Amino acid sequence: LYVDGNITVDSTFDHSAYPDKPKIFIQYAEPNIPPNTSAFWYNPSQNTYYLILDVMGTQKKVLLD
Repeated sequence: LYVDGNITVDSTFDHSAYPDKPKIFIQYAEPNIPPNTSAFWYNPSQNTYYLILDVMGTQKKVLLD
């Protein structure tokens, strides 16, 4: 995984820590998700997949490769 194209992250996503499943968005524009949640996003125009995390109101996007 690459964060902002600069940092390599070796980790797993522990879904059991989040009993409410993250939403999956399929759209061209980056979705705005509620604070302290996570979501998956597929951008069909670029054929790219992302994990989006919102931490205390700051949204972070991780490219899934």
